[in-house]
Amino acid sequence: MSHEEDKKFASKVCKRDKKALSEFYDLISDEIFYLASKYNYGRVKDDYWQYELKDPKKFHKKKGHKIRVNDAVADDSLWFFEEGVKKACKYEGVAPLINFITFTLFRDWTRKNYIRHKTGITGYLPKLIQELSDSHKEVFKLLAQQKTKETIMIKLDISQVEYAGYYNDIEKALIKSNMLDIIRPFQFIELSSGTRQKDEGEAYEPRSSNIDMDDELLLDTIEDFITEEIDRLLNKEKRLLMLYWGKNISAKKIFSLFNKNEMFSNYMSIFSIKNEKDVLSAIGKVEYKLYTAFNKKREDLYDSTIDRKLFRKILKHYFIYIDKNEYK
Repeated sequence: MSHEEDKKFASKVCKRDKKALSEFYDLISDEIFYLASKYNYGRVKDDYWQYELKDPKKFHKKKGHKIRVNDAVADDSLWFFEEGVKKACKYEGVAPLINFITFTLFRDWTRKNYIRHKTGITGYLPKLIQELSDSHKEVFKLLAQQKTKETIMIKLDISQVEYAGYYNDIEKALIKSNMLDIIRPFQFIELSSGTRQKDEGEAYEPRSSNIDMDDELLLDTIEDFITEEIDRLLNKEKRLLMLYWGKNISAKKIFSLFNKNEMFSNYMSIFSIKNEKDVLSAIGKVEYKLYTAFNKKREDLYDSTIDRKLFRKILKHYFIYIDKNEYK
């Protein structure tokens, strides 16, 4: 459909025309079931039916990929559908309707609305949080509200040591559930104040290795691609990224390691390293190499909104939580 036809269709959806709603449901059913299944990851084991994706390619899945649907997934798919209807009311015809709806459903604000919905309507607590003590649950609720450590300690009358214990347990549980972003939103900080490399952009280092839940969905769609492209790198390139991101070793310490250890002497010449800034430059070049490969295949992947900052964040998450090879 043309953008004008999309606008007319979106208007009918917004007015809840029955025929338009039925067609709209068919249009975004892959998206809403995919999202609902991801937000219920690991919790669908019994009493489910299977939804087969109409277009698995956009999620980087194999043909015939099926999603398990129980009552919780079905309920959440309807919630995402209603969110899509709300977004249709704001459609202005700048891009194709399906692109606009998909973009908004996978964005951070929809994730936050979903969490508010689950928390407010059902008293939602992640499954692994439910298994902790009542005190843990109280700390979690305040953390989810972005309350400071000091506020939580005063409100619950607990010591700093007690707070640290509760927080560590909660953090571990949320990492296992891929939901750490509920209590620790992602932030970017500048990696270095050095000059920008030609054609390679400005380097940024994610403060946290944990990605937001909506970005976790993006990672799922491109994980096979990332694995494939990393396999194409030289072992020395892989090891450089693993040391910096996977092992969290600073550029200064990497330079010292390469400079003092004969085992790594050839790294100095291969990457033209003379100081720690050159280490950052080498890391940036390898990361840029991967991002360039990603750009060439961008159209074959589901989400076209991944910029270089987000790609770097996903790479760091990949080396810490998914790829634990040493690449010696």
